[in-house]
Amino acid sequence: MSSHPHLTGYCEDKKLFSDLFRLVNGLFARIYNKKMGRRGQVVMDRFKSPRIEKDTDQLMVMFYNDLNPKRAKIVGHPKEYGWSSYRFYAFGEADLLITPAPAYLNLAACPEERCKIYRKMVEAILQNDWKEKKPYSSVPFIGEPEWVKIRFEALQLLNKTRRMKWQEGFKVKFGIRQE
Repeated sequence: MSSHPHLTGYCEDKKLFSDLFRLVNGLFARIYNKKMGRRGQVVMDRFKSPRIEKDTDQLMVMFYNDLNPKRAKIVGHPKEYGWSSYRFYAFGEADLLITPAPAYLNLAACPEERCKIYRKMVEAILQNDWKEKKPYSSVPFIGEPEWVKIRFEALQLLNKTRRMKWQEGFKVKFGIRQE
């Protein structure tokens, strides 16, 4: 997109992923600020990085990303947008930045058949005008409701534990008595 990227992938270490985006955002800010004659931060929001449960969920996120330029009315069809993975997945067009997603590779053994299936799936979504809206950019987990619920509860517990630990450290550091 013109103002932000949408990426789908796998990362062994979320710290490395975070470091990558810190570097990318810093370089982007430097280039943008030089061009516009300004200073300061350009990207204000933290990137969203939900965890995806299954191949089918990964495919839905890939479709969401590839259809984003159409929903934003930048193009009439995803094949017209040169900055998405659609042409790679739908037509096998070479792209050095893309490593095929396992969910995509599992669609068929033959590359031509995978492309055909991917195009067919996207066309089905386009026919239904993506009536089932998925706010993928604002959720921590994507998958079956029960899996999401379990993961979300574990995340809440972890955050609560971290918050309590931080508060305890703060109180000790500044000599605040316990009540």
